[in-house]
Amino acid sequence: MSAPKQVQDVAAPRKRKSRVLSVLGVVVGAVVGYVVITPVIRGEDTPQPTVGESAAPRAADAGDRASAAQAALDAETHCEKAVAERLNSPVTPGFPEAHETSLAGLGHEVRGVVDSQDGSGASVRSTFECTVFPVGAGQFSVTVTELSEQ
Repeated sequence: MSAPKQVQDVAAPRKRKSRVLSVLGVVVGAVVGYVVITPVIRGEDTPQPTVGESAAPRAADAGDRASAAQAALDAETHCEKAVAERLNSPVTPGFPEAHETSLAGLGHEVRGVVDSQDGSGASVRSTFECTVFPVGAGQFSVTVTELSEQ
């Protein structure tokens, strides 16, 4: 009969130990939470970016914008060249309007109007639409999808 008493005696301190550790864990968690969260809520001790840290993303964004702007200009130029080749006019056409739209980073769609002369010399305004895709370094695939007189 003494064996069951020993088992009970050993089991009782383990329960107390686990209860003490649980309470201690909750207290430590509460203190750490208070120390970490309170300054954040108050807005204190938030690290401020240095001049170099805040300038780097702006420079990268500016570079991306410049690259995107150059890609749009390239798309417009290649589209206008393809449209000019399809016109039946010996006179250099004018492109008063051209609007480029990016196609999810894959290519560009360019829409606009072109002023040219027909075979008799009369002024003609046409609308055009092209898709322009880069196919290599400095090379583009251009498809004129619409060219119609107004």
